[in-house]
Amino acid sequence: MLQLIPRSKLLGDFPSHFVEEYTHWLDLNSHELEFRPAGSPWTPGTSNWRLYINKPGISPRALLRKPS
Repeated sequence: MLQLIPRSKLLGDFPSHFVEEYTHWLDLNSHELEFRPAGSPWTPGTSNWRLYINKPGISPRALLRKPS
């Protein structure tokens, strides 16, 4: 199940490029935030930027990466 995260929630936490040029979907099961290009917000992609959010106590707490 995915939840749309409004851009306003990410302002100040990410560079403006990542906020303005992408649509943000949070996978509620994996706690993974997918950054989909604004031009194709409904299309998931294996090469899209992703923020992996770890459980508390695990370092690093979050990792942003773009699979190649």
